Amino acid sequence: MRPFTGTTTAALFDAILHKAPVVPVELNPETPARLGEIINKALEKDRDVRHQHASELRADLKRLKRDTDSDRSAVSVVAVKKPATPAVRYRRWVEISAAAIVLLALLAFG
Repeated sequence: MRPFTGTTTAALFDAILHKAPVVPVELNPETPARLGEIINKALEKDRDVRHQHASELRADLKRLKRDTDSDRSAVSVVAVKKPATPAVRYRRWVEISAAAIVLLALLAFG
């Protein structure tokens, strides 16, 4: 599922410009709340409210990573995760690439 959908390119652009995106936790229930806030800020329609520069988005993501890493180091339990299949990795790569393109377009043209 994508944050914006449309049957045509024009409908997709209209959704990007005028509709609220799908909440990140609906796309992936395991999405951390703070990451959802960062994504929502990046997709914000009001240019005065969203990140003013890509460096601000990068700083938010670095802070999230730092805080997440420090939370993990405080926990002594090691989680074992199954490796993702090639199809899952490809789909994730496509989704992340699409989200990055949308974010860059919003930052560049918003």
